[in-house]
Amino acid sequence: MYNASFPCPLMLENDIIEQPLDLTTLAERQVRAARSWIQEFACNETPFFLYYSSLHPHIPQFAGRRYINQTKGGKYTDSLAELDWEIGEVMDELRKNDLIKNTLVLFTSDNGPDKYSHTQGGFSGSMRCGKFCTFDGGSRVPAIASWPGHIKQGVSMELLSHLDIWPTLRRLSGTPMDYFDIILDGYDISDVLFNGEKSPRESLLYYNYMPDPETGPYAIRNNRFKALFITENIFGTDPNDLDPMCRSGNATEIHERPLIYDLLVDPEERFDIASNSALVTEMMVKLMNKESKVLFGPSVLAQVNSTVKLCCLSSCEPFPECCRCPSIYSLDLFPIQNVCREGRKE
Repeated sequence: MYNASFPCPLMLENDIIEQPLDLTTLAERQVRAARSWIQEFACNETPFFLYYSSLHPHIPQFAGRRYINQTKGGKYTDSLAELDWEIGEVMDELRKNDLIKNTLVLFTSDNGPDKYSHTQGGFSGSMRCGKFCTFDGGSRVPAIASWPGHIKQGVSMELLSHLDIWPTLRRLSGTPMDYFDIILDGYDISDVLFNGEKSPRESLLYYNYMPDPETGPYAIRNNRFKALFITENIFGTDPNDLDPMCRSGNATEIHERPLIYDLLVDPEERFDIASNSALVTEMMVKLMNKESKVLFGPSVLAQVNSTVKLCCLSSCEPFPECCRCPSIYSLDLFPIQNVCREGRKE
């Protein structure tokens, strides 16, 4: 969570190497780390998994020297331009190491736009509402999959979820299903990616930002219809949004009859068809009763002590504002191995 009064640390494994973090150089350092890591595994001819999590375009928006004040949309579009550069650098490194035809690349986002921040928070297009909402403006996100020679160019309208990534990677890596002794909620979507087949996923549950087993899911959809049983906008959205359903401060509302939307003809979720479609409403109620029986594991977030602050100093005052130390970051932490590359095909 961003907190302006707490100097954010930059960590390498379990060590703080910079505090406060210099955001203006972060993208360059992340890219260098990724390039170094890719080269290391390429030189050793070892399979690898790289999870590259850019801070763009989340608040606080920023950009390095290449992109600051270089776009017409301000800090937000500056950050998008730098994100585009980051992706290009990682893809270029894969090509230089002759790995692009042997690497599955997935690009996606975690949630919809931050409507509270207006033009600096993103845009959901025709999708209704944004972040923290169970309407599709808050949950439908872009997803791009690339693997030359394995994935054909095109557009898929199949129903997929971030939950499906891990089961898919587990299959592709050849890891036995019981290797981690954990139940994964998603589906293997290999056949969707590589063969253009139908998705094995027939439904998707929507929760609020802090899922509660007592309350359960707020909404559910299948391949065509979506039913919202509970709606709320407690915070994080624009209190003056033109759409009353998207305004922050809206109390939690439990709908005696769920809101029903036909996403095939109404992806904007503007026309509730529940009163005119008794059979569809009954079908979605039965689907929710069936799919909502989810076994919750122990909450990791509930075990987190939010008062703990990582500090580069063992003791200082006033805490945590005093947590400021010279950076020990150096380029040597992530070496670029040109020697190995020279022996590989370009």
